Amino acid sequence: MREFVLAVRAIWHAFGTGERLRFRGEFYRHTLMDAFFDPGPNPYGNPPIMLAGVGELMTEVAGEVADGYLAHTIATRRYLESTALPLLRRGREAAGRTMDGFLLHVTPIVVSGATEEEFAASAQFAREQIAKYAAIPTYTGILEGEGLGAVRDEMQQLAAQGRWDEMPALVDDTVLDAFAVVGEPDEIGVKLQERFGHLATSIALYQYSGGSARELVPAYGRFRAARAAVSGRVSPGSDRAPLPHA
Repeated sequence: MREFVLAVRAIWHAFGTGERLRFRGEFYRHTLMDAFFDPGPNPYGNPPIMLAGVGELMTEVAGEVADGYLAHTIATRRYLESTALPLLRRGREAAGRTMDGFLLHVTPIVVSGATEEEFAASAQFAREQIAKYAAIPTYTGILEGEGLGAVRDEMQQLAAQGRWDEMPALVDDTVLDAFAVVGEPDEIGVKLQERFGHLATSIALYQYSGGSARELVPAYGRFRAARAAVSGRVSPGSDRAPLPHA
């Protein structure tokens, strides 16, 4: 992945400068740029490259060669502060850079509803998603960081036995609150800001495939209202709180 990003940047450099493309890596080799495939300089500048990661190496590589980091939907505040950000900083330092201008995007699950029925449906959906991720060994570290190693073990055992329908019941209110932002509609904006406002530079609420984006509009509106009181914009992990984009 590190070399792939470097290759993309080399191609963009050739587009922007007209210089000959000469990228020779261990895994990728790009040395031919026909005029037919060369669009020339991008009048809007090159887009940021964002990398997702959970494991140590991928997260560190995101800090080293990318412009930003896409946090996993069950990445908790504790995980971001204690694990992801130190790795990102290490990657930035390896590249001779600081965290200034580095982007951090979060996609939290939100549990809310205007009625008891809506709230219950939202909570059930969240429990199902959290249970699914908890059963995947890749995310073991995130659960252990929250002191939920026993829950992880139970989830993985049930998944191995094909008992997926039983797994959401293990996501009690404590587990739900650890991995989702839970509250009444009027509380969600403030809770999002409290949990991720000092870390993230952008946010998008987790949404299942086929869901209606309109359902999320009120939550975004309240989040924007909550962040309006925050002044200044700095990079994630610094002492001052950034002003996130919704």
